Amino acid sequence: REQVVRNLIMGLSSWSSVDQDSMHTMAYSMGAVASPPSGETVRRDILAAPDKYFPKIKKLLEGCKGLVHFTMDMWESPNHKKLMGITAHWVDEQWEMKEITLHVAYMPLQHTNKELREEFDKMLDRFDLRGRVGCISTDNAGENIAMMRRYSQDADNSWSFDYAVRCMNHSHQLCIKEMLLTHECVHLVQKAIRQAGIINLGVGGRKTAFAKCC
Repeated sequence: REQVVRNLIMGLSSWSSVDQDSMHTMAYSMGAVASPPSGETVRRDILAAPDKYFPKIKKLLEGCKGLVHFTMDMWESPNHKKLMGITAHWVDEQWEMKEITLHVAYMPLQHTNKELREEFDKMLDRFDLRGRVGCISTDNAGENIAMMRRYSQDADNSWSFDYAVRCMNHSHQLCIKEMLLTHECVHLVQKAIRQAGIINLGVGGRKTAFAKCC
């Protein structure tokens, strides 16, 4: 069961996939003597995993003698649920880089920096990381920046906003998006598409032709 859960998480697969006939066929073809766990059993195991591995994760973090750095990101699931994830990054005593996701939370669709800060505080308290925060990296969303400013202004907090790191990939994406939205750039792209006949090609053909245009 534990290996099934691990494979589903690492493969970003749905817990309900274990109920598919193909999963049972594969298990029996490999000589399994028992049926794979049900989707409901796997769902319970996944939800219980954070508490199950909490002591081990906390011990790992206690072994870190320096600061712990964090990345925070937000995404929306296919069923339109907003999720926030917080991942910790540090260097252990053997100078090996480590990272692990410490916190995942449902967020209101219209969330503010207040909700972001509350979830960040929950994570810090749960893993006893107050006073050990290094850099915090987020994308350029206004509420993320406001949350970090708010965190840096706490009277009992020595963390400085100088340690706020904006995601470079997201900065590049915003710059390229702005560039592509300019009239001249749109005109050039449309012209290249017409010249290459990309519109009448299949997906693979469009990718190849557009790559030549660029």
